[in-house]
Amino acid sequence: MNRIPIDLDLSPLIGLEIIQVAIGQNEVVIQLYPTGAIRLEGSWMLKDKGGEIIDQSMDHSEREVWRIHKIIGRKILDCIVRDEKHLDLLFDDFILQLEDDSDHFETFSIEHLSLKLYV
Repeated sequence: MNRIPIDLDLSPLIGLEIIQVAIGQNEVVIQLYPTGAIRLEGSWMLKDKGGEIIDQSMDHSEREVWRIHKIIGRKILDCIVRDEKHLDLLFDDFILQLEDDSDHFETFSIEHLSLKLYV
């Protein structure tokens, strides 16, 4: 599968606001304003600024509650490609960590007018 390019320019995402988090059987879709979407199909983790896990990917049968909705209404302040398998989206109070954890299946995608990434 594709990996995350280390030199990927994610600046088009800076300042975009999360306006919706949609939960599906096999994915979580994050809608951005004014345009764009992030589709999570692999491993992800939402942490607070202190590093405590607020929410994370898991089987529906294991889940008691969802907390990823806490990023609704927040703007993306920065995006950091840690390496070819890890991407962090930074908000004022949270960090959403995306991981490319499969060699065979798509784990996440980002679609924006000036940015298309399928990992």
